[in-house]
Amino acid sequence: LAVKEGSTLLASGQVAAGLARLAEAERLFPGYPAADGPAWPLAKHYAATGRPADAAPLLARITAQGETALEPNLLQATVLEQLGNPGGAADAVQRALWIAPRDIARHEWLARLADQSGRFALAVQERRAVIALRPPNPLEARYQLAKALQRAGDVATARTELLRILEEAPGFEKAQELLLDLRGGK
Repeated sequence: LAVKEGSTLLASGQVAAGLARLAEAERLFPGYPAADGPAWPLAKHYAATGRPADAAPLLARITAQGETALEPNLLQATVLEQLGNPGGAADAVQRALWIAPRDIARHEWLARLADQSGRFALAVQERRAVIALRPPNPLEARYQLAKALQRAGDVATARTELLRILEEAPGFEKAQELLLDLRGGK
């Protein structure tokens, strides 16, 4: 009842009263991570109002105990990325993909986060997943795979991928430039 009241108060613009009611519910049920518990509406509020550091521990508790917590994992990824933690954000996106694996944008997001956190093998894996899901621009997806392969240290496979791209689209300038960089040893 306290969670519902707190959420209703927040939704109606009575922020202080809503937060107080949710905080009270959080004190009464401190380990309850489900979506109908107090942690989720508090985390959403903190994230939406520019308080990612307050949202992060609540989201960590929810996602650690909720195997099907798609929205909390996605919000946790966003919050951790805002806090400058691409590795933690990548872990959250990866959990979200275990729940709902067919989202190209999430695979691309995970590839970018993996690359930022130095997890190059994961970035390659995710770039391959994007291609397997048939993206709207397959040449760009394959170019991104070649870049990920390069960063992962697999220059030979990156070159092969670029040559295949250029067989299909000889004028693809980004692929031409990357191939020249690879041939030049960059």
